[in-house]
Amino acid sequence: MWMGGNVPLGYDVKDRKLIVNEPEASTVRLIFKRYAELGSVALLKAELDRLGIVSKRREGDGGRLAGGQQGGPGPAGTIIFFVLFEQLP
Repeated sequence: MWMGGNVPLGYDVKDRKLIVNEPEASTVRLIFKRYAELGSVALLKAELDRLGIVSKRREGDGGRLAGGQQGGPGPAGTIIFFVLFEQLP
């Protein structure tokens, strides 16, 4: 059950459950693939910027749109960090 908050890239919410958003999931797979190949969040960020890959767009309070921005190493770095963290014993 999804309890709220920003929905991660690669997912949407339906009936309070996360469901895969396939176009976004493809982007997430690309992020992981390129990180594995490049071995550097800084190099990954430069490539994502070059490809025009941006953060998840979302509608906030009152219909205000947010996201859709090129980020610092934060978005890509955060995705990579959480995957690595989950693999710890």
